Amino acid sequence: MLIFDVKALEHDFQHANVKESFNNLYHCLGFITAIASSPAQIKPSEWIKQLMLNEDKSPQFDNDAQAKKFSLNLIAWWKLCLNTFDKGDTISLPETIALNDLNQPNQALFDYGIGYLKGYKWLSSIWQKKLPQSIPEAENSLIMLNLILARFVNEDEVAKNEPELYQQLPDMVSCFKSLPPLISAVGMLGKDLSEMENPVSEIVVPEFKKKTKLVGRNDPCMCGSGKKFKKCCLH
Repeated sequence: MLIFDVKALEHDFQHANVKESFNNLYHCLGFITAIASSPAQIKPSEWIKQLMLNEDKSPQFDNDAQAKKFSLNLIAWWKLCLNTFDKGDTISLPETIALNDLNQPNQALFDYGIGYLKGYKWLSSIWQKKLPQSIPEAENSLIMLNLILARFVNEDEVAKNEPELYQQLPDMVSCFKSLPPLISAVGMLGKDLSEMENPVSEIVVPEFKKKTKLVGRNDPCMCGSGKKFKKCCLH
């Protein structure tokens, strides 16, 4: 049985070879959470490539055992997410993902938000194909989760570009408290949709265009879609 060890991953992500090859730890965890939440069963061999900064350059580890331990720990987080959604439980995020003393997102939460939004956008076409149009509440949960995560990434941009939606949000502390149950609700929705019509084998996983620039005024969304932020991950 795989056991997720965030402390071990924090240690691994301090190594120069890992820093050169992968996005930061919490970006990776957010991305993996989004993959586990989706209506498609994406294999680790597919999503691990998306975590790498350069797919043509494999990370160098001291030995095979270290490389295996690192990969299995990432997969353990994916499995933990899948099992949580399967049981209908609420996901427990690492304690390092939090608000700071000013009730603003800390770096880990900021990175997790960017990673999740990128993962969601990578598979957004699959979500749109699977979502039942007759149940608008299903899409609303996705919009709310993406809105809150986008707020953690760039609150000013959300307030400027989506003022009506922004006004519907509670304060930052309440948004953070709602994050685990919202993630779990979307994950359970993804599981339910995966068991409906349109077998996963018929779904084509889209190519992923990597972008690392953060959003600014009228900049492309941080998920890499090329669309403006207000036209992208909020919807």
